[in-house]
Amino acid sequence: MTTANSQTPPLWSGIKVLACRPKLLLLIVGGLLAALVLNWFVYETRFYRAAIPAEIGLSFDFATTGSNVSFLGAVFLFDRKACGGAIFELTDTTVAAIHERGPDFLKDARQGRGYAEKHHPRYYYYSYQPWQPTPLAPEWTSNGKWLGLSCMGLKNRFGQTILQATREPGSFYTTGQNKMLLLIPSLKLAVFTYTH
Repeated sequence: MTTANSQTPPLWSGIKVLACRPKLLLLIVGGLLAALVLNWFVYETRFYRAAIPAEIGLSFDFATTGSNVSFLGAVFLFDRKACGGAIFELTDTTVAAIHERGPDFLKDARQGRGYAEKHHPRYYYYSYQPWQPTPLAPEWTSNGKWLGLSCMGLKNRFGQTILQATREPGSFYTTGQNKMLLLIPSLKLAVFTYTH
């Protein structure tokens, strides 16, 4: 009977093994952190992809994202006002269709793909106005990058390249409630920005 009471539980034995092997412990912790980071990138990409109309073909890469919201602010709701966005790569098929058909290709692309059902509570938020050709109106770009784009924290050169594309013909944009969606076929980019 004393042998049964003196046996250690399997979980405790596993913890003792990990404590004796710090490399194994570091490998497990590192793997868990990598899985969490990867999961966050997948979540962000899926979240922003849902805001882009389904008619616009996007590559399967991760989105380039950025915002002025901190992690703690998001969790504890400190950051009531937010701005930021996401940048996706357009597919070759979409770029070719935009070059061939121009605004006619985009006339039906006015509803976010993740909010296509009218009964969805965010349906109207992810609805867009009719598409317009660039250049953007001066009030968007006269002071440099507009608020949603500046909050993304892009490297200056990349942000300036996007800004320059909005000042020239050849791209298209649409707006919605507190957001803008910009397609730059020459750079193969879809740029979604928002402010709250």
